[in-house]
Amino acid sequence: MLTKTYRGKVGDQFVLKNYSGKSVMSKIPVFTKPWSEKQNEHRLRFRLACKKAKTLATRPEIRELYSERIRADRSIYNLVLRDVIALLPAKNPEVVSLL
Repeated sequence: MLTKTYRGKVGDQFVLKNYSGKSVMSKIPVFTKPWSEKQNEHRLRFRLACKKAKTLATRPEIRELYSERIRADRSIYNLVLRDVIALLPAKNPEVVSLL
């Protein structure tokens, strides 16, 4: 199928996504209200966790540690991301230095 390897916005019509190797087509989300302070804090926390998880998931010792816990439909990055999010404090996550 053509959409298997694609992801992202297609014109102003729809968005292609991939979930566990399956392609999904959906309408483009519309955000009408500004995010609350709590949502902004959560978005910052998630952004920092993604950055750290991406770095950690490429390290051989981390990959070896997580390879025993991995399921077929998951990636090491997803497991590392979950653990990093759990370690970040809800308030001021940017001040935390992990590993």
